[in-house]
Amino acid sequence: MVQLSDFVDLISGGNVAKRQTKIYSGEAHMLWEHLQQRHDYLELTLVCLNNITDTEFKMMVEKGLRDTMKTQIQKVEDLLTIFGIPFPEGAPQSVKTKGDPEIWRDEMVFNLLLVGLRNFMNVHLRGIKMFLNDGLRNLFMEFIIEELKVHDNMMKYGKLKGWVLSPPAYGHQN
Repeated sequence: MVQLSDFVDLISGGNVAKRQTKIYSGEAHMLWEHLQQRHDYLELTLVCLNNITDTEFKMMVEKGLRDTMKTQIQKVEDLLTIFGIPFPEGAPQSVKTKGDPEIWRDEMVFNLLLVGLRNFMNVHLRGIKMFLNDGLRNLFMEFIIEELKVHDNMMKYGKLKGWVLSPPAYGHQN
């Protein structure tokens, strides 16, 4: 697991201005953009969480928020602080929105969150491909592995509930 101590070569040496010379502008932008997108997905996930009726599914989403999303947000916030990069606008700590249960069905929420997971895997991959800094690249590789595990658990649960959209079976026609 990547820790902030893994960035010791980047953060050694005093002031913020000196630390800012240790990463490229594209890397700084990628960290900032990553945090902005995480905040957006955090807010969306909180809205979804308020509308989930299935107890087990709700617990799974809460675990993903706590163990993956919020820990990744904290790691990126720590890096932005180290490099003196201003934070984008943050997501609210809580969202009280409750929607119409006929619209916010658990199956729809499941598929919405699954699309979000898949989108974020692409965000992590873009960082992995773009970062020249080994520590940042390793951190984003850790992020994508965590996201893959959450996706795997979601797929298993969604199949169990019959929420995974299945294409028609393929069969050879004579």
